[in-house]
Amino acid sequence: MANQDQLLRKVNQLLGKDYTFERQIVTIEDLVEMVEQYKLQETILLERLKKQTLQIKEMKQNSRLTRFYEMAEENLKMAQELAQLKGEVTV
Repeated sequence: MANQDQLLRKVNQLLGKDYTFERQIVTIEDLVEMVEQYKLQETILLERLKKQTLQIKEMKQNSRLTRFYEMAEENLKMAQELAQLKGEVTV
């Protein structure tokens, strides 16, 4: 790599351009830190996903209960009307 950098510098000098190539040095500690950050981000995202999933399940359950109670009320009204028609109960 150093030879490539030297060749590129020479070519650029011949062309009259003054470019300096800086390389980012990544150490093992830097890589470990990056991996730990990604793991933390992944954990946070998984927790958010679990929370959203639970909220969706609760919403579905609530909507089912709401529909159930609406249907029960409707059935009760129909039963009362039927009983009235049969003359068994007066409301």
